[in-house]
Amino acid sequence: MKNFSFFFKIKVVLSFLISFFISQVCFAQIIYTDINPDTIIRCSDYWGNITPGVYNLDLDLNGTIDYKINVDGFEHTISGNQYWIEFKNTWYSKLYTAHEYVDTLIYGDVINDSLSFNTGTRFLLSHGSIAGTSGIWKINKDYYIGLRIGDFFGWVRCEIKCYLSTILRCVVKDYAYCTIPNQSLFAGEGIQNYGQNLRVSDNGDTKNGSDLKYEFDHAFDESGLTEYRIMVVNAEQTLSFNLDSANAVPAENYISIIPQGGSYSGTFLENSTSTDDLLITNLIPYHIFILSVTQLGGPNNILSPPSKEITLTSPAPKVNHLYAIDIDDYGDGRDLRVNFDKIDDESRISEYRIMIVPDTTSLNLELANNVLPNNYTVVFPSGSNYEVYLNEISTNINGDIITLEIIYRAYVLSIADGIFSDVNSLTLPSNRVILSIPSYLYAGQKDEEHIIYKDIIPDLLIYEDEAFWDVDEDGVTDLRFAGGCNTSPSGYTEAQYFEPLNNNEYYAYSSNICWVEKLDYLAPISPTDGWIVGNGCLNDYNSYTIAPPDGLWNDQDGYLGFRIIRESDTLIGWFHISVPSCGVVMKEYAYMHYSNHIKADFSYTKQEYQVFFANHSVNLNQYQWFFGDGDTSNEKDPIHIYQGEDDYIVTLIASGALGSDTVSEMIHVCEMATADFTYEQDN
Repeated sequence: MKNFSFFFKIKVVLSFLISFFISQVCFAQIIYTDINPDTIIRCSDYWGNITPGVYNLDLDLNGTIDYKINVDGFEHTISGNQYWIEFKNTWYSKLYTAHEYVDTLIYGDVINDSLSFNTGTRFLLSHGSIAGTSGIWKINKDYYIGLRIGDFFGWVRCEIKCYLSTILRCVVKDYAYCTIPNQSLFAGEGIQNYGQNLRVSDNGDTKNGSDLKYEFDHAFDESGLTEYRIMVVNAEQTLSFNLDSANAVPAENYISIIPQGGSYSGTFLENSTSTDDLLITNLIPYHIFILSVTQLGGPNNILSPPSKEITLTSPAPKVNHLYAIDIDDYGDGRDLRVNFDKIDDESRISEYRIMIVPDTTSLNLELANNVLPNNYTVVFPSGSNYEVYLNEISTNINGDIITLEIIYRAYVLSIADGIFSDVNSLTLPSNRVILSIPSYLYAGQKDEEHIIYKDIIPDLLIYEDEAFWDVDEDGVTDLRFAGGCNTSPSGYTEAQYFEPLNNNEYYAYSSNICWVEKLDYLAPISPTDGWIVGNGCLNDYNSYTIAPPDGLWNDQDGYLGFRIIRESDTLIGWFHISVPSCGVVMKEYAYMHYSNHIKADFSYTKQEYQVFFANHSVNLNQYQWFFGDGDTSNEKDPIHIYQGEDDYIVTLIASGALGSDTVSEMIHVCEMATADFTYEQDN
């Protein structure tokens, strides 16, 4: 038994040396490319909202696309035979196939002339089968595809993943080719035998090693490996860190993992140290290496490339649901309101800084940190959601006074407290907003040029279901109506309700009660007051109803107001509906842009030859008047004196940041008539 054990050990060592020698020799002939991170190609969804993915493969790296991997079909069902994953080659490139399907190779399979290479499109998987009956690929398993370009062989590694039992993805991981004509290679040749696809992330806020998470896939051949050593290296030492350095790292400065197949993940410990024997902590850049320890050890170990650089931080939390809106008509910062939700743990921040940025200016965290104090608005944590009104001297981040006709976005910078958080956080930009003097819209109003009116023909009954509505037909769903059937006034049943989506708002009965205000015909819909986000009840006969009982509609016909906050402007509108005891009937609706629509308009009064003009233009601030008698004016509300009676065509050309508009009207100027008479009287 001792002799057998000895010879077995010698055989293992010789086998490993031969394997190592061959892999090193061949590696000089193999050009290997690791796709890091792996490219995930997804299919479209059922509604066409997602563009199907394509991966273009240039196998020999000569700048010409040799193959295309295409995932197409619908992701809403597999049983409906809605999937196909295609592998397409160009006229001069071939792939190893089995009939109409791409054939599969596993690690170590030889790729040479003995394989059946063909041209034309082939499927990896088709008709939605996840059992492999429509194609020979299995789900969630790596396979290699044998490739040939002229006299050169290569491979690409792919995996078909199935998510949530219905959604397919094709993952393209790496590829290689041999630079010697007609030279065989094996599937996976060129891959060094260390842990693959190393990923690192900041996974917490404890400011020590327990925040540092690592993930990697197993080496391709673990038979000769005894352990993986996961090492954290200060970024300043990365360039000098090599195999000798890694072999010399003591055990207390790395994590050891025994190879057992599959993927590996974990976090370091609170007292974990980097390779320089210092505790892992925040605000220091690191790289992670994997040392794959072989049975021969020492110089035969394999050191991975470094991970991406990672610096542990504890950012102050970002606020949510940020939006800005034009709320008044002063023409300065008093018109601008900024809303956002409080963060869950406000103990980690010292203040919020609200920053107003012209849309032509980009803002990132570095720039935000350097904005001067006079150019932002400070809000201190209060424990509740925020509705912040700016003032007449508020400026944008450049120090310019906020004014009309400029497109702005709002940002909020969360300032770290310096104890629980150590770096600030900047939100994404809010919606775009333009300060303007808005026109009011009235319930049922539809006869003005700037009002977009839609008649629903025939009337739409929403019974025990729901309807989603894209008001301005821009591809974004804005509103939702739900029917419900209130069969028992005393029992709990479904309510009829109306819900603006994506932080849009409805005109509410009260900000404290979720009732949609029922507006009468020609009731003003204010662009500034009475709005609320969330579900709004129309009728609700359940036993938990709060005042007003059963809602405001009570089987009646009426109008509801809505407001939609868009990227470029804001819409205000009305829906004409009736709310019977079962369902909701949608009849017609209209809306208008009140943040950026432009309109030239005027009225006038006369006193004989003197005419007083009143300018009612919307979103315009430069004016040119033509009075029809050769005279002009640039005043906003001019007074003009005509020299004689006549019909004059008066034209107003008004312009602003959003464009210009022209309006003309004929006016009749005449001397006022005087009443007079004479008479003679006979006795």
